[in-house]
Amino acid sequence: MFRFRCTCCDEWHEGMPGYSAEAPLYFYSVPAEARGLRCSLDADTCIVSVALQPF
Repeated sequence: MFRFRCTCCDEWHEGMPGYSAEAPLYFYSVPAEARGLRCSLDADTCIVSVALQPF
């Protein structure tokens, strides 16, 4: 069994550590005040629409 020492709690844990994020990195490239209009985020999907550019 794989074990590792956690650098946060300094305890030993068994199994592979899990790495996850609340949202993909490109979600955070949208300004926070615009996310409600341009982004849709749930447990399985993240949709980011393109910003409207003036012509």
